[in-house]
Amino acid sequence: MFSGGNLEIGSFRKTSIAKDLNAQTLERVRFAFCGKGSKLLAVKPMKYTVVLEREADGGYVATVPVLPGCFSQGDDRQEALANIREAIELYVEDCRLAGDPVPEEDSVEYVELLTGTFG
Repeated sequence: MFSGGNLEIGSFRKTSIAKDLNAQTLERVRFAFCGKGSKLLAVKPMKYTVVLEREADGGYVATVPVLPGCFSQGDDRQEALANIREAIELYVEDCRLAGDPVPEEDSVEYVELLTGTFG
């Protein structure tokens, strides 16, 4: 059942928006946002920009600019992305439990510069 682009999950039915979500993921989402025994009324898909920076030792640091203090690391890109996904989930859960608004990204813009050496 849909309402304003949000997915209502009370019955945990898969739909086109939730095609990647399995029942276990939906249960984790319901618990994270509502608490045990509560019914999740709607899920709004959210995307966050993650900045990956390579460390001198070969690992990566991942940060989320719109979520102050939300960062993680990993030995490779895949591990750093998995770790930052978990950090984002915890950050959003903490916002919801505290009754604070969950930060949303307006847009991402890139600036392109030509760099190099001149001779």
